[in-house]
Amino acid sequence: MTDPSLARSFRIPGFRIGSPISRIRPIGGVVVQIAAAASLAAGAGAMTQAPPPGPNAAETARETVEALAERFAGDPGAPERNRPLWALAREAAPTPELMDALVAGADRLGPDGWLATGVLLRRGLRPLDALEAFERARAARPPADPAPDVEAGRLLAELRSHELALARFERHPQAPAAIHGRAVVLARLRRHDEAVTLVEGLLARDPGNPAALLLRAELLDSAGRGSEALAPLRSLVATTGAAGGAAGPAAFRLARILVTLGEHGDARPLLEAVLATGPENAEAWLALARVRRAEGRPADAEAAYRRALAEDPALGEARFGLAQLLAREGRREESAPLFEEFERRKAIEDESGRLLGEAELRPEEFGPARAFVLHALRSGDFALALRGAQRFLVEVPEDFERHLLLARVFVEGGGHGEARRVLERALERFRGTEAAVRRLEAGLAALARRQPA
Repeated sequence: MTDPSLARSFRIPGFRIGSPISRIRPIGGVVVQIAAAASLAAGAGAMTQAPPPGPNAAETARETVEALAERFAGDPGAPERNRPLWALAREAAPTPELMDALVAGADRLGPDGWLATGVLLRRGLRPLDALEAFERARAARPPADPAPDVEAGRLLAELRSHELALARFERHPQAPAAIHGRAVVLARLRRHDEAVTLVEGLLARDPGNPAALLLRAELLDSAGRGSEALAPLRSLVATTGAAGGAAGPAAFRLARILVTLGEHGDARPLLEAVLATGPENAEAWLALARVRRAEGRPADAEAAYRRALAEDPALGEARFGLAQLLAREGRREESAPLFEEFERRKAIEDESGRLLGEAELRPEEFGPARAFVLHALRSGDFALALRGAQRFLVEVPEDFERHLLLARVFVEGGGHGEARRVLERALERFRGTEAAVRRLEAGLAALARRQPA
């Protein structure tokens, strides 16, 4: 049976439970607007912040991609021609208009066109479309090039579709990025010995590899041997800085281990540095709350617990810790509702884990997948429902019921436009299958009646 905690790991970082679909924006990287990307594509240099796209967003997006296409056509041999394309894929806000425009123009954007398009689609929470883009990139590149499979494997790993992710990574057994991806997935599957072997192999080839050093530290910590990871993590943080690049996660991991070991004085400045650049990190606020509580600063600890819950209302450890703190201060009227909410959410979490386990035991059956997604919707956890529906769809895309289920999730979240796109894409896929076409067309008709004017 799947660990119930796995259900929580489906959630989208930075996404507030119950939020409408329009608020989903993955964390990680600078979010810029289409107009700024257009300036870069035209050779303006650094990106600048711009007002949000207005009624002409689709036209602006098409102009952005057209500028990129002209750049490739005008100077196809320039080594820097890919820079604006990747800036767009990795940094621009993944709006529906920009994603659609990049898909339409990917064939004219050089050998990285479909690969970059897949990255943008992945960031925009269109995993099935992203996987199709990565397949097109794979067909257009040399067979030995691991990039499309590595990107696809990372997407599948995000969705916790572990076996499919491993299959992508295992196509390139000598590529460092693929080896690292395999190790991450194996660690999630609790196949720690295999993961350690892969990581040690990476470090034998590149002893200073930050990603491999961090993963080894995480493996040691998960095995209860966090003290053995202190020296390499301290070295990694000292080398690359406490809050930048690979050392951001390294600093946080080091701080968490120090908190566990009771070395609060050393942990505090690391956590403060992590939060200075990533104030949305709920887990870091939770760790800081524990530090402040251990230092005898209950008011500051309370503030940190509350900030952790503000960033992630599903963080049960923060709710329980805050309830304990208030109870010990005699504030029973405040602590009792927190304890009750903790127990309520824990029951929901346990049931989510049970249902996810059943879906994983019978991956080809639609019923268990549907039960998991509908439970998440009934519980008010739209983000969990969305990621679950997306995972079950990419695992069995030939089942039209899963397309309908994903569209339903989008509707429940207020994303009528995305729901319509899912159904229209499914109609293209299932043309010639009478039962599927009938159900999908009925879904589109129902959506048209329900969609706000």
